[in-house]
Amino acid sequence: MSRPPADDRPLADFLQQHRPPVPPAHPDLEDRLLAAVLDTPPGVPGSVRRPMVQRRVLWVFPAAIAAGLVALVSYPTLFPPQPSEAQLAELETFIESTWQGTVAEQPDTDMEELYPLVETGVN
Repeated sequence: MSRPPADDRPLADFLQQHRPPVPPAHPDLEDRLLAAVLDTPPGVPGSVRRPMVQRRVLWVFPAAIAAGLVALVSYPTLFPPQPSEAQLAELETFIESTWQGTVAEQPDTDMEELYPLVETGVN
């Protein structure tokens, strides 16, 4: 720690001269402290444990609400309703009609037929 500036020295002297006396220690203070230490259970003292339990209990409610909202929102996504027989037949017809051209065999064509070379006249 650094020394205080010289202009604070009169204030420090004044406070030292006029400080109140230290009260005497209570005669059974040591016995009361030891009894309090022996009465506490091993591990975390009770005064520290109570706020931790209260904090844990307080976090249960927001966590439960958040989990419920997530479950409510994601349920239709995870478990969509089953389509009816009419919807399945319509889907099957759509797939058959759109895949006809993609599944049928196409004759092998020469690449020049697909991409003919065009002469630009540049030498």
